[in-house]
Amino acid sequence: MSVCYPESVVAYAKSQKGTKEGNNNWNPYAKELDAINYFKPQKKQNLPWCCIYVDDCIYHGCDKDKAKTYAVLYQPSYDNLSAVVKYLAGYFKEHNAYFTDKNKVEIGDVVFFNSVDSKGKVTSKYAHTGIVIDRDERGITTSEGNRNNKVSECQYLFTSIGTKIEGFGKPKYDKKPEPEPLPIPTPEPIVVPTEKKYRVTGIKTFLAIRSTPVVAPGDKNKVGELKNGAIVSVYEKNGGWARITGDCWVSMSYLKEV
Repeated sequence: MSVCYPESVVAYAKSQKGTKEGNNNWNPYAKELDAINYFKPQKKQNLPWCCIYVDDCIYHGCDKDKAKTYAVLYQPSYDNLSAVVKYLAGYFKEHNAYFTDKNKVEIGDVVFFNSVDSKGKVTSKYAHTGIVIDRDERGITTSEGNRNNKVSECQYLFTSIGTKIEGFGKPKYDKKPEPEPLPIPTPEPIVVPTEKKYRVTGIKTFLAIRSTPVVAPGDKNKVGELKNGAIVSVYEKNGGWARITGDCWVSMSYLKEV
């Protein structure tokens, strides 16, 4: 079975803005759903089509998977009465997916409208429906089929909940998977140069260890001595001098690589 995300439904609904009906309520949405026997056992062409439009938007969001569309809208596959507003709302109510709390409204939700008179009094409940395609703190933007004989986008304030807006249905959309965390890069290993081993050789007494790679007057930079035959590690060369550890230097003239 395919997946269905509200963003896909909203994208399709936005693409239908301005689509007009033909003679006697003819519309492409009933044509598409009648072709797959969506409203078994009856076909629904030439009827008021606001609910049919909602069903078809969800159908496209489900990649035209009929079984998935039924599941997302909590509808039965047979005796499907969702072409009528009160029954479309009823399927949400049966599955505890109907609400009136503005804080729960999200894009892709189905909105149900009442008819109101010039004084704002409700004259008929569940008279129309549409899909929420945007929202902010004040209200919603909808896509509605069969509004002024075409697909229209309209705006409503949340203050109209309880009068013009009767309530909302929350389709059973799939949740998008959480993006996989980026892999933690493996740090490049620190390559420590391999020191070379040398033997002190050719010295009659001791080899002076100096703090700098020079012979200072009066041996002032002498810090130690090495015996003939001693093994040392050389980490750095500077001219004729070798650094054997820290800031300790000896003459390369008396070193032979082991």
